[in-house]
Amino acid sequence: MMRGLAEFIMRGRWQALGIAVLGSGSLLFGWISAAAIVLVTLRKGAASGGWLVLWALLPAVIITAMTGDTGSVMLLLGAYGLAVVLRESVSLSLAVMASVPLVLVSGLALTLARFWRTWWQRSIRLSSSWSRTSSKRVRESWRSTRWRSLRWQHCWPPVMR
Repeated sequence: MMRGLAEFIMRGRWQALGIAVLGSGSLLFGWISAAAIVLVTLRKGAASGGWLVLWALLPAVIITAMTGDTGSVMLLLGAYGLAVVLRESVSLSLAVMASVPLVLVSGLALTLARFWRTWWQRSIRLSSSWSRTSSKRVRESWRSTRWRSLRWQHCWPPVMR
């Protein structure tokens, strides 16, 4: 099964692209997309794998935006990063050790993304509630007798006493 899938992926650029994009568009088969990206990166190089990652990220980012689950994006980027390290160093121990900083960077990115998302949602909620309450206050103050009695001609010209 996996050998046939690997042969199909390595048959051409468009076959690999199809598997990577279809796999990343599904939460269940995201690992197949990551496997295709890693296979192409190890066999053809970082440029071909990077091209594949960019296309595979499109459905993954859409799923992340819809569900809030960043697992597929992190899976694709992490698998590609480790495949590049393994291809360039040809050392499995170095690739495994490179996974630690990669996990730290992705954890920091997740924390910052979550912070940014909650900050953005709160600021939108706050601005919409502020605009509703401030416009309501302005309308109420405009209707009040105190505000109506204060007219332009009463304020200008300034009277010197």
